[in-house]
Amino acid sequence: MQWHLSPLLFWEAYILVYLTHAEKHGVEVIGHLKKGLNPLTMSDLAFGSPYLMTTIKTGVITGVVALAEGIAVGRSFAMFKNYQTDGNKEMIALGMMNMVGSCTSSYVTTGPFSRSAVNFNTGCKTAVSNIVMAMAVLISLLRVLLFVARPRAFVLGNIPNSAIYRSIHQYPVANNVPGVLILQIDAPIYFANASYLRERISRWIYEEEDRLKLSRETSLQYVILDMSCVGSIDTSGISMLEEVNKIVDRRALKCKKLLQDAISCYTNANQTLKLNITLKITMYDAESYHRQLNGSHWIYLMIMH
Repeated sequence: MQWHLSPLLFWEAYILVYLTHAEKHGVEVIGHLKKGLNPLTMSDLAFGSPYLMTTIKTGVITGVVALAEGIAVGRSFAMFKNYQTDGNKEMIALGMMNMVGSCTSSYVTTGPFSRSAVNFNTGCKTAVSNIVMAMAVLISLLRVLLFVARPRAFVLGNIPNSAIYRSIHQYPVANNVPGVLILQIDAPIYFANASYLRERISRWIYEEEDRLKLSRETSLQYVILDMSCVGSIDTSGISMLEEVNKIVDRRALKCKKLLQDAISCYTNANQTLKLNITLKITMYDAESYHRQLNGSHWIYLMIMH
């Protein structure tokens, strides 16, 4: 399957705010970010501030928690490496780093459990590992965002002499069913990927019709949507399915839902609409049903159990 990348929603929102000058219409923006190192904050230290007592209480609690966490992590890994740790030196080191860090716009210095465990298990020895870890996390986030915004979808074909349907790109022996386009969506449908799925389904329909015309085969009569991997769907996903239905109507193709009363949508505490299929139907049943109707139905909303 070909992947067609387009700007993410973040960049679309950024360009929209820039072009419309949204900051002049009540939209709060971060504004210009200064380059360079974090500025010194010694000049902001004021002992006469009315918030001094609140700051002291918060600082004491934060310091105790950070100290306890740092010493606990140090002693835990000291047992694995068979060396001794001095609690007094740990306290002095953490205290000095936080005193200097508080004057240079730094975060609280402590020994986190999760990162220390990752560094220990991977054999890291120096602080350079933090740079490598940051790059790995960035690559992982970009990959996850790409997968969420561009979910996997396949064109399925029938394995000869069986009731099994697999991707025609992964299984060369799989054959297209005459007059039927079987599509599988392999992810939840929501606002981040609804537009992509609508465009992808429409493109597949157009490409299949062109292929059938060139090969002079049976014209396209049905589209089967295999939604067995769709765990949830929101209002954008529902709108996407409705738009696909309109695309079918504009092309003068007959359209009728096979599962008319089988889809029930309900709203949970997060106002997310989920797809709940009560009718159980297999891919083989859907393909067999198409052969019996002689074109009275065209599009199916279907799930396998």
